[in-house]
Amino acid sequence: MATQAMQRLPHFNSQNMSNTLWAFASLNHHPGPMLLKVLQRELVHKLPHFTSQGIENVLWAFATLGHHPGEETLMAAAQHIGSILRQFNQQNLALALWAFAKLGWRPHTSLLSAACRHALLTVDTINPQNLSNILWALATMEFTPPPVLLEAAANRAEQILPDFTPQAMANLMWAFAAMSHNPGSALLNGVTDDVVQHANNYSAQHIAVTCWAFGKLEITPRPTLMQAVAGHLTQRIGQYSPQSLSNVLWAFATQETHPGTAALDAAALLVCKILQDFDAPALSNCLWAFAQLRHHPGDALLTAAALHSCCCMEAFTPQAISMTMIAYATFDHHDVDLVQAVSTKVLQMPSAFDPQAIANTLWALALLEDLSPPVWNCLLVTFAKTAGGCTAPKQMCQIFQALLMLQLKPSSLPLFVQPPSFLHMCQQAFVRDMEASQGDNHQHDVAHVLGSMGLAHSVNHITDDGFFCADILITGCRVVIQVDEPHHWTCNTGQPIGKTGLSLHG
Repeated sequence: MATQAMQRLPHFNSQNMSNTLWAFASLNHHPGPMLLKVLQRELVHKLPHFTSQGIENVLWAFATLGHHPGEETLMAAAQHIGSILRQFNQQNLALALWAFAKLGWRPHTSLLSAACRHALLTVDTINPQNLSNILWALATMEFTPPPVLLEAAANRAEQILPDFTPQAMANLMWAFAAMSHNPGSALLNGVTDDVVQHANNYSAQHIAVTCWAFGKLEITPRPTLMQAVAGHLTQRIGQYSPQSLSNVLWAFATQETHPGTAALDAAALLVCKILQDFDAPALSNCLWAFAQLRHHPGDALLTAAALHSCCCMEAFTPQAISMTMIAYATFDHHDVDLVQAVSTKVLQMPSAFDPQAIANTLWALALLEDLSPPVWNCLLVTFAKTAGGCTAPKQMCQIFQALLMLQLKPSSLPLFVQPPSFLHMCQQAFVRDMEASQGDNHQHDVAHVLGSMGLAHSVNHITDDGFFCADILITGCRVVIQVDEPHHWTCNTGQPIGKTGLSLHG
């Protein structure tokens, strides 16, 4: 069939070309690069004759067949679409945008803006597939539509939610999250209900994307959703890819919700089984999530993961490095080769580390009692240059506590902090943060009881040396009360997910 099409190409009109490409793509049959290259050349010459349906079919076919027709062809196609945009129906627009996104090519902003205006005209009647395709494509191309379209899309999605397939719903949620747009409680409650009631219809990828979206939007899902996800994870663990598992575990850790020992044990076994398939972001997310949820995945996994990380350290970003190191520090698992690989990476590219990655990495090294002056001073100098006390006070507090931890450990070697004033700057940031802190509800409840007993006290009292902050100090007898140590618990089990790394007794 491809040979016959090649012979007749000179006589093909725009409709023939569109139908031929559509047929090959629909049959999932690749006709070979030669035919596609000739077709794309003919396409540019005959573009003015293509209808909205014709050009949509051609772009969809190229994307479905995984054939990039080249910059010139796509630019010409985008220009033609702009000239006949009013003729596009919802499906034409949705699939044309989907094709551009799938091919990794972004049209000019003017066309995307015009496409959004055109979509808004009929958004009240759009179907789930076209709606999710349009939003997914725009988000993939990193183009944020005007708020009026996003709000209208959320309202329409809520109205027709029962008609969404799990794939369309996952794409919709991913798009809203990628564009940092909260679609509103009505839609989110509807999504939650659908997942809870029809979890068996959702694949691991659908579940993972939906969970990731809630976490990315910083929205706390209803407990029933996370329970359904935990059950899905436990029962269908073998269906989870490294990316899907990473997304789900990250969501549980971010939401401070424990999925249960069975789910996490199953996850740890899967990581061991398919460890070689994990890339740096997925592996670091999983390790970080185990650490945040205080679920030890086993020394065998940590040892194997350390070796895997060393082998692919070139692919680790500063964020992945810091998350990985936090995990190993949390489990007090000191892997010499991993620390050495991380140290080498730090010294090679210190400027790539942002303030949070620097603070997390130093905190982890302090917990592991790993003192390498070149690494520490390299990161501290980088932090001082890129951040400073005014722009990263939280990170400076974290670094101060890491430095203090080292100074108070008798086994540590002396560290000559560079620049010399940096430790003082970090201490000042720590003091300012404590002075500005209002404390939590538990603290205030205890303080209220002490007040009713006539006991003079101060909340978040900083010690005279400026190194420590006590939750409550009873001033008359110099008694310190630590109200919530550790002070973080999972929201569904009440189990602690934090531990005390540094405290002063006596």
